[in-house]
Amino acid sequence: MDPQHLMHNNLVPPVFVESVVTDGVTQRSGGSLDVSPGMKAVEFHYTALSLRNPESVQFRYRLEGFDQDWVNPGSRRVAYYTNLPPGKYRFRVIAANDDGLWNDHGAVLDIELEPHFYQTETFDIGCVLFAVFIAIAANWAYTRVIRARAEHLSLVVEERTAELQESHRELEQLAHFDPLTALANRRMFVDDFRKMLLQRRGKQDEFALLLIDFDKFKRINDTFGHDAGDAFLVEAAKRLSALVRSSDCIARLGGDEFAILVAREHDQAGIGSVCDRIVHCFSSPIEFRGANIVTTVSVGAAMFPEHGKSEKELYKAADLALYEVKRKGRNNWLWYSPELREGSQSRTGSVTPDDRVSPG
Repeated sequence: MDPQHLMHNNLVPPVFVESVVTDGVTQRSGGSLDVSPGMKAVEFHYTALSLRNPESVQFRYRLEGFDQDWVNPGSRRVAYYTNLPPGKYRFRVIAANDDGLWNDHGAVLDIELEPHFYQTETFDIGCVLFAVFIAIAANWAYTRVIRARAEHLSLVVEERTAELQESHRELEQLAHFDPLTALANRRMFVDDFRKMLLQRRGKQDEFALLLIDFDKFKRINDTFGHDAGDAFLVEAAKRLSALVRSSDCIARLGGDEFAILVAREHDQAGIGSVCDRIVHCFSSPIEFRGANIVTTVSVGAAMFPEHGKSEKELYKAADLALYEVKRKGRNNWLWYSPELREGSQSRTGSVTPDDRVSPG
């Protein structure tokens, strides 16, 4: 061996990519290659031409877009990749001969792994738009549900309010009106009486209180039954209501006792005319189930402020007048006079218990 004449390999080995195998199928190799979606394994088969000592040829490869640096497979002539994401790549491979002389240009192959439809930018945009649509639709549906619930709750509240108003009206009706005749009851009459007194306190405005009681009313219940008595009271309420004005207050105080506050009457003659009509309107019978019910009525009248300036005084005055009508034979009416108060104690015994009028 002559050290001065050692053999050295100065030939740069040419490098080639022989084939590309995807999922076991050999693909056409050239300057570029398109691979269908869904490929899981890709193999790059490469080689370097060296007739002197091919086993000593060394390789380096790099898949640009995936590998961060060169891969040193030694003398192996296959590069393996699995589960590559879709995209464009460039496979580069270089080789060195047995004396370490590298072919830095090597071989290059462009490859594009096509994506599935759901891996495309268009699909992503479509997903975003679909998500926006779903969000808008869900919000619209939710808003519609909320609006429907609000409308339903509004209807429920309105119905409940109407029920409460009806219940309140019924309670008001029960609290202030007589259930049989639908006239004001004693409670409402007392309220109206007191309001009228307050409105006229310190003034000279007059009004009259009429206390009305039907004569021998107990005989109607005893003879015809309580249904007949109720029917009589209903008809009596209608007749009395027809004789007064809307500004007057008419009430059933209890049993067969009625009262009327005659407002805005300025003389006793006008009120006397009202009392005459009351007595006269019951001269005709009331028919009940084929039977004619006949009874008379007694009326006691008192004028504010002449006969009383307070509720108690005026009521007592009208009650004494009614008491006197009963004592003198009924079926009439009478004004209160001071003489009635003076003689009330001595005349009390001449009236039967059925004809008594509660002093209220």
